[in-house]
Amino acid sequence: ESRSKDYMRELEKDGEAVKIMTIFYSKGLQFPIVLLPDCWDLTNQHDSRNKISLPCYHSKDDEKKLVFELNVNRNGNVQEKGGEAKEEAQKELLQEKMRFLYVAMTRAIERMILLAPGKAQISKNEPLYSLIDRAKDIPFIELLKSTEIQEAHSYNPVQRQEPQPREALAPAKFNLRPSKGSYTSLSPSAKENPDDDGRDNDDQDNDRKNQNKEKSELPIFNIPKGTRLGTCWHSILEKISFDATDEKLSLIAADELAASGYAADGKLLEITVDMLRKTLDYTLTSPNGEQFQLAQIGWEQRLSELEFDFSSAEAVKTTGELRSIIEKHWRCEPEKADFLKTMENWNRLVPNGFFNGFIDLIFQKGDFFFIVDWKSNSLDSKLENFSKEGIRKKMAKEGYFLQYLLYSAVLHRYLKETLGNAYSWQRNFGGVRYYFLRGIAAEGAAPIFEDRPSEALLDDLCTALGMK
Repeated sequence: ESRSKDYMRELEKDGEAVKIMTIFYSKGLQFPIVLLPDCWDLTNQHDSRNKISLPCYHSKDDEKKLVFELNVNRNGNVQEKGGEAKEEAQKELLQEKMRFLYVAMTRAIERMILLAPGKAQISKNEPLYSLIDRAKDIPFIELLKSTEIQEAHSYNPVQRQEPQPREALAPAKFNLRPSKGSYTSLSPSAKENPDDDGRDNDDQDNDRKNQNKEKSELPIFNIPKGTRLGTCWHSILEKISFDATDEKLSLIAADELAASGYAADGKLLEITVDMLRKTLDYTLTSPNGEQFQLAQIGWEQRLSELEFDFSSAEAVKTTGELRSIIEKHWRCEPEKADFLKTMENWNRLVPNGFFNGFIDLIFQKGDFFFIVDWKSNSLDSKLENFSKEGIRKKMAKEGYFLQYLLYSAVLHRYLKETLGNAYSWQRNFGGVRYYFLRGIAAEGAAPIFEDRPSEALLDDLCTALGMK
């Protein structure tokens, strides 16, 4: 059993290797290219199904009963039945072969190659016999003539030829830029080979290593840190209705906490529900001065965990080039200086293929569209860090400025495509809101970071990222 498991693991590792398997074993699987070497003879001469000595078939009525037709002579011996019974049995066998051939031919995703001899060498009892003539009228099927199939004993190996001298080849040019990436792969905390699925982990604290050694007077600072709880909170905020009652919030939060391994922690559930209520009731302000709360946003006005992809084949090569563009617009904004300074110390390759990501929430209030990102960072579990200055420093250190600029460029481009000439940055782009959830629960001085990148900056970023 262990050897079988080891073998299956090896097969999974060799994703691009050639796999040899029976048609039966291939059911449910698919491959880019499939080669079928012997489907012209699905039942060979040694297969007993080719020798119908006792015809049996299913009746043509609605009951589809299995019918055996026998000839019994005067001595009581069973003799072979011929005629119509044998013909019906042969039809059913052909249908079975046809279904088997269908399984084989539908395993290919991009190209299927079927090898067969000339039609004269294929039995009329094989489904391929009748398919060959029909294939001539199907545009995406190409029939190629080949020599007759030779038996193995007549195989003559090709004589080895001495290699001919040739001119030296020019050294290959390698593109070191990754083919796919996201903000996570560009961020200052990214590893050399990150397991990047396009989602950002907003709290890098280890669940056990960095727990509070001293109890805080504020309950929100005594709960676990780390990405596990942060991911759980993200899931809750994705699934709840923003106008839900505390009872409904508690039911959904309890299920998600249990699924994340916090089933028996009643205190954590209480703190989580309190955090959710304060988050949904926190007052926000639109660019036009209108005040509102997330609790007023219905399902039809929100998109949670919005995934995006765009081609970055024509994007700039490095984050250093992006920094030059950003600095041109932000050099006169002192509150952005720390971020620009941080960005000097990292210069990562921008993917030369596709850029992928997830935006926690996009919602509409009136004519404005807003971006929301949920942050569960602990900020050393100090209330004073959840001030405007403390959050700004955290945003700069972790590179979150670049994150929300990327998300803003995506939304800016998306609104241009979907609204067309009706879109106006001044009238429709509401900006970004970064919710630091622990700070909201602790009622910090300024637990939400807000910004509204200019239209000129977003246009320049769209061009730099290849979103023309």
